[in-house]
Amino acid sequence: MATYLIRLPKLSLSLVSEFLSANFGIDVSHFNPEVLIVNNFDNIKDIITLSDVKDVTSFAVTRPIRQSKKYIIFIGFEGATIEVQNKFLKLFEDSPVYLDILLFVADTSAVLDTVKSRCNIIYASGDIHFKQGEDIGKIKELLEGFSLGFLETMPQDMSTFLFHFRQVIQDRFKHGSIHAAQYNSLNKVLVKVQRYLKLNLNQRDIWRWFVLKVNSIVSS
Repeated sequence: MATYLIRLPKLSLSLVSEFLSANFGIDVSHFNPEVLIVNNFDNIKDIITLSDVKDVTSFAVTRPIRQSKKYIIFIGFEGATIEVQNKFLKLFEDSPVYLDILLFVADTSAVLDTVKSRCNIIYASGDIHFKQGEDIGKIKELLEGFSLGFLETMPQDMSTFLFHFRQVIQDRFKHGSIHAAQYNSLNKVLVKVQRYLKLNLNQRDIWRWFVLKVNSIVSS
């Protein structure tokens, strides 16, 4: 459903694990058949090869069995060759609705622009707990229907805001604060916004459309 390019201060299992736990509820310390991790901290430059492409593609096209979502996690994606990165373009652009793809990197410069254009890019500083601060306050206010002022207060980083928004609506749906029809409609809006951003449309126009759509959905 979505592909994220996540830059961490450094590539380490502890930072990746903390990010996954805080934002996706994934515990990598236990085996999960719905999670595929492609990594090798011993040799970052050789972690992703052509042989991995077949395994990843096969995993991606198989629907989840135990839960509603599947995840593919690349650690050190900048180590992939140009050929390998190109092999994944179609999957990154049009992943199945049940699949999220996370590309963890320490350096985005080695990632192809064609890959970046298909991703929601998140830059993590030393503190990788994204569920805090101004974004979350804005999202809660938006979901509670007080959205008029949002038209003029577009977030500086739309991709990060949308990442937060997605996590919040998942949590609210899980706890019954929004019903299934609203949740599905909000996810469709997110997909459209991500496509509009990739098309380099005017972000102010995208923001206004997003706020009006969300306000209409949560008011229904």
